[in-house]
Amino acid sequence: MKDGDEINAMFHPTEIQRAKINLKVTDQYGQNVFFHIHKRTQLKKLLKAYCNRKYLDFDSTVFLFNGARFCGEQTSDELGMKDGDVIYAMFHQTKNQGAEINPKVEEELKEAVDLVDELNAEAETLVHLECLQLSE
Repeated sequence: MKDGDEINAMFHPTEIQRAKINLKVTDQYGQNVFFHIHKRTQLKKLLKAYCNRKYLDFDSTVFLFNGARFCGEQTSDELGMKDGDVIYAMFHQTKNQGAEINPKVEEELKEAVDLVDELNAEAETLVHLECLQLSE
């Protein structure tokens, strides 16, 4: 081999790279979240990560692959998933009931509402004081 010669090299994925898969979780609004997981990881890990990322209650969310529900203890390998496959997330609803909110988010929302109430009370006080100064 001398300077200027071309090298034809082919990329061969390692066993570790072949053992991973890229999956997409799509919700009923068309929003996507992408995951890169080991083929032998239980899908429950991915599903819980999705729910945490989207602030959803895991027990109120239904996941479908190829139009059917599947068990979180199964792996992508067991379900025959291929790189780029899609899992659909649906918010499970029963009659007169919406999807439950993640308790962590519920607490954060309560704190935010309390803060807004405090700020509104302070603003009303400032407006009242300003009105008193103008009337003097």
